[in-house]
Amino acid sequence: MHGNQHRRTIWADPISESTMDPSKPFVRMRKRANAAQEPFRHVYDQSPWEHYEAGAEAFCGRDVTLARHRGHKMGVVHVQCLKMDRSSVESRIKTIDQYKHPSFPRLLDVYNAGEHHFLVWEPVEFSVQHLLNIDLRLSDADIALIIRPVLEGIQFLQDQ
Repeated sequence: MHGNQHRRTIWADPISESTMDPSKPFVRMRKRANAAQEPFRHVYDQSPWEHYEAGAEAFCGRDVTLARHRGHKMGVVHVQCLKMDRSSVESRIKTIDQYKHPSFPRLLDVYNAGEHHFLVWEPVEFSVQHLLNIDLRLSDADIALIIRPVLEGIQFLQDQ
């Protein structure tokens, strides 16, 4: 390999008989070119509990409250509470919005209630660590389906 060339990444194809498919290109997600021009995400100056009904407390890499929207109650969200000043939260939100990627949980809403800021995230069902902790035999194709989004997310961040 010379210069800036990279080895071609080969991913397992879950629907083919062969576990490796070199015809599948490695797709890299880029930071959106217009991210700096987009308006800043709106922060609602109210408690998220006016719109969401709190359920169980959970730890998904961070402490979160599992909640349902009071109006449609159709999906569970993760509500994360941050105790930091508004400018720090806005900086964090800007970074989150700037580096959107399908492998990362999506930030749905942001609320401010007094000294606390609340980030409402799409739910994350489980982590790779959860899979390592359970007694489950996974095939190579299963592992590839789990690890691929993680590796794509890491590659995306390294490319920034």
